Amino acid sequence: MLTKVADVCRHSLRPTDIIGRFGGEEFVVALPNTDSINAQAVAERLKENVAALILDGEMSDLRLSVTIGIAVANADDDLDALITRADNMLYVGKRDGRNQVVMLS
Repeated sequence: MLTKVADVCRHSLRPTDIIGRFGGEEFVVALPNTDSINAQAVAERLKENVAALILDGEMSDLRLSVTIGIAVANADDDLDALITRADNMLYVGKRDGRNQVVMLS
């Protein structure tokens, strides 16, 4: 199932975007040269594409969902700070009901 989600992610992103697995069931996606409005659009598209996945066998009645935390890079950010902010947004989304895109406003 994780492989299917990774495939959907790859097909939902642009060739310049970078995706990597980050922990058990988490992925980190870098969207170079992308403002917050377009990052939100990419994340919403990714969420919809994951929800559209059809599962096989015993899991065929289930629907997948994802919670996505977005952080936009500032000029003085290092990678750790950026990932920490995105991770914090992810946990806000999980706490507030899951299956959503959350970005610091």
